[in-house]
Amino acid sequence: MNLPPEWTDTFSLVHQRLVLIIFDIQKCPVALEEIYRVLRPGAWVQLAETTAWVEKEYPGMPCMEKLATLFRRVTKSRNLHTDCADDMPRMLEEAGFVDIRRESRMQCMGKWAGENGVAMRDNHVGVLRGMKTPILKAGGFGHVSTEAEYEALLEGLGREWDEVPGTMLEFVVCCARKPLH
Repeated sequence: MNLPPEWTDTFSLVHQRLVLIIFDIQKCPVALEEIYRVLRPGAWVQLAETTAWVEKEYPGMPCMEKLATLFRRVTKSRNLHTDCADDMPRMLEEAGFVDIRRESRMQCMGKWAGENGVAMRDNHVGVLRGMKTPILKAGGFGHVSTEAEYEALLEGLGREWDEVPGTMLEFVVCCARKPLH
């Protein structure tokens, strides 16, 4: 990620949401260095990411366990920074930022959590649906082999989230300041 050179020391705030995971592990620090460069001294960055689905944390939810495994396998195969939400404070410090603050909220998923839970369920199922092609192109990692199998897994996931109260995913927001000097 190379931002235009003329943007150096230009912005008072940079906000990025749900983008660090798209960078491979080596490019995350470069992205943060670029953000640091384009901020004015004393200006702020705000980054927001969800934590990753972790396989084996979903007892009684076989579709969720399988999709968490597929998520981890496809992101690992592409060297993506799956745990960027957890690593944001460290990465911000390494990029030179100070006054680093981390806050998180839990995203509830499924009908049990009302209208917001349904919206979060649909959003996360949509993210996983977007991963169908790379997962199938990689051979399904031994878990799925057809589009129909993958779609059935997504449908099952939606049912699991609707029927198992308490399904949540952490959403992390980090703010940090570029030093004055």
